[in-house]
Order: sequence, then structure tokens, then C-alpha cells
Amino acid sequence: MKKLILSFALCTIAVLSTQAQTKHDRVVKLIHLMQADEMINKSFEGISATVIQQAQSEAKDSTAKEKVKVMMETVMSAAKDMAKKLINEDMVTLYEKYFNAADIESYIRFYESPAGKKMVAVQPEMQKDLMNVMFSKYIPEFKTKIEAKAKEMKEGEKK
Repeated sequence: MKKLILSFALCTIAVLSTQAQTKHDRVVKLIHLMQADEMINKSFEGISATVIQQAQSEAKDSTAKEKVKVMMETVMSAAKDMAKKLINEDMVTLYEKYFNAADIESYIRFYESPAGKKMVAVQPEMQKDLMNVMFSKYIPEFKTKIEAKAKEMKEGEKK
């Protein structure tokens, strides 16, 4: 009887392990279909020049501008690597946590459809456009607010 219970327990563990691995594999496929890595590459290609130019606008001379450029290229590269790790490791874990197998299959079917493929194809350009809008429309206002608050705090320290 003990052997029967032990065999049943081992079979159950094996089946559950196979199902978990299958779900993991399906999540990895979904993320591949979403072209998450490629979106990161295209997004960073699209925004890097804008981010570097924005940072360089504060530099006083060409030497400072070059230092800022090198620093920002390093920062952008590190951010890109971090984003890829986040997508390929942590996002998989989160998808496994929040979505059941049926959900994952539905998303896979969507991303394999013409509409899903179109979404993947246009998303990098949309993100690039959104970043350009952010840097041209909102960052200057944000910067002004931050500078005003810093000035206010500095004046408060003098009193």
C-alpha cells in the first residue's frame, strides 16, 4: 500500500511539473511572439538620440557635451540590458503568476493573428512617437517645475 501511495505521489508530482513547464514554455513563446526583445531594441534605438540630446542641452561646452554623451550612452546601454533581463526573466514569472494556461493560449492566438502581428509591428514607432511627445511637450514643463522647487528650497535654506 505504501508503494502504491508513493507511486501515486511521484506520478502526481511528475504531471504537475510537466504542466508547469509547459505553461512556462508557452509564456516564453508568448513573449517571443510579442517580440519583447526586439521592441526593447527598437525603443532604445528610437529614444537614445533624443535622450542624449536632451542631456547634452545642459552642457556648457563641447568637452562637457562629449562627456555627457558617453555617460548617457553607458546609461542607455545598462538600462537596455536591465530591461531585457526584466522581460526575459521576471515578466515570464509574472505572466505565469497572473494568467492561467487558457489566458496564455488566447494571447498566443491573438499575437499570431494579423491584428496581433500589426500591433507588434507598429508598437516601436508608437513608443518612439510617444517619447518624442514626452520630451518635446512634457519634459520642459516638468524641468521648469523641478527647477522652481529646487530654487524655492535653496532660498528656504538661506533664511
